[in-house]
Amino acid sequence: MDTEEVWERIKELKPVVDEEIRKVIPKNHEIKHLYDEVHYHLNTGGKRWRPGLCIMTCEALGGTKEKALPYAAAIEIIHNFSLIHDDIQDRDEYRRDHPTVWKRIGIPRAINVGDGMFAKAFVSTSRGEEVGLSDSTNFKLLKLLSQVVTELTEGQAMDINSRERVDMTEDEYMKMISKKTGALVSGSVYGGALIAGASKEIQQEVRSYGEKIGYAFQIADDLLDFNEGKGRAGQVGNDIREGKRSLMAVHYINNSENPQEFIDILDRPREDTTDKEVEKAIEMLQGKGSLDYARNKVEKLIQEGIQHLQPLPDTKNKEYLIGMAEFIQERDF
Repeated sequence: MDTEEVWERIKELKPVVDEEIRKVIPKNHEIKHLYDEVHYHLNTGGKRWRPGLCIMTCEALGGTKEKALPYAAAIEIIHNFSLIHDDIQDRDEYRRDHPTVWKRIGIPRAINVGDGMFAKAFVSTSRGEEVGLSDSTNFKLLKLLSQVVTELTEGQAMDINSRERVDMTEDEYMKMISKKTGALVSGSVYGGALIAGASKEIQQEVRSYGEKIGYAFQIADDLLDFNEGKGRAGQVGNDIREGKRSLMAVHYINNSENPQEFIDILDRPREDTTDKEVEKAIEMLQGKGSLDYARNKVEKLIQEGIQHLQPLPDTKNKEYLIGMAEFIQERDF
């Protein structure tokens, strides 16, 4: 399937997901600097591909979009809650070329906006009974969302802690992104399978698919940072400025005879890191083959993920899921 066709399907689902979010997060509310800031943040962009995956998985297994929407919206709310807090932690002033929420209204209010989104995600999930889900399925989804958020929080802690380390292994890195990124993606597709009433065997295959493409997405996202800015005032190499231990950084440190110069650049305060130092760090990664290593890892993970879809019935939505995996490998967003 042409990846553009997959993206057209995601675009079709975006307004439907946004409408579902508005059912639990009102656009107009008497309390200022809360829900209005949620919608400001959502309106700055975002593709809604995670809830799209949830819906397409549900449909691929015989379920309906209508029954998947409350949980799919919850996944998107949780994702954006994490972005608002992530921007605070990284002191990022721009996301998608717009001022971040904390830059607009200050850190105390921005933290509260994120907290409000966290709560509303569970409100959205609990709406499952309104669209015909059984109490048992609704409980499983609430439990799943709790697990996803727990993993996400643990992964973020591991990410922050890793910036003070020089001995991080690739296995530790993979464990970190399995929580920080993989949990949200696998939780999206696994939730779709639960809603559709798929067998436990199919649920596990779908979950493994989500884990693999979640890993691939994070590595591809880190690679993208070396080619163009992530909506942060157009800067290249923000992860280097922030000292993040990406797969490329871990590979370089563990395979270089003398990685100290690279480590020194990573560990320098962001405001003291010059563009020339960032360029130097990227040259080091290129010279050691760390960028190519990461690209090959993405390709391998994508193929492993697609293999987990083999037991699914051959439908258009299965093709969408395969196409979405391939799109992550080619992504430029």
